[in-house]
Amino acid sequence: MKLKRAVEICLIGSAAVAFFLIIAGLVFDRPRDVTKADLSAAGTTTATASSNASGNATATSPIPGTTTANGAASTSPRPSTGSSGSSGTATDSGTTGTGASGGSGGSGSSGSTGGGTTPPPVACGQAGGSCTAAEVAGHNSRTDCWVIYDGYYYIVTSYVNSHPGGTQAFTSQTCGVDITAYLNGSIAPAGTQRHSHSATAYSILNSYKVGQVSG
Repeated sequence: MKLKRAVEICLIGSAAVAFFLIIAGLVFDRPRDVTKADLSAAGTTTATASSNASGNATATSPIPGTTTANGAASTSPRPSTGSSGSSGTATDSGTTGTGASGGSGGSGSSGSTGGGTTPPPVACGQAGGSCTAAEVAGHNSRTDCWVIYDGYYYIVTSYVNSHPGGTQAFTSQTCGVDITAYLNGSIAPAGTQRHSHSATAYSILNSYKVGQVSG
């Protein structure tokens, strides 16, 4: 009788424990409400992983209802501007130039200015101008007398009337020719005597020097 009573008590206790466990499972295992904080955290994690995988900046998904398509973050490339240019200065004989040229995103211009000309040669008969012997030979009279001495030509027309030996020393034999032999007394013009001229005579002649004889 006592054994039967003990078995009944055990069965009743086991049933009570089982019932308690069932009730406890129903209470503690029910799903809890999803909060905005949970969704926000989940969206942040997803967006961060997606952004890091694509190499873009990390973005946080907004609260459900305002998220972008597929929950993925997007970035816009930063506008870029650029310009490059070069400039320079170039110089050559008689020409100087400055300029600049533009590269990507820029513009430029180039220009050059220059000058410089060679002066024309001095004409025969002008101070410093050279003459040929043939050109000098064309001036062979008392009123137009050019002479040659030591590789230079001299215009002595204005000196003819001042010559101490008289104007007869100036003829077609002495004008328009090399007078070296006349000056050193090697020969004399027709109708005159040979005469070796003094240093003064050479100094006077030098004052009428014009230019070199070429050719």
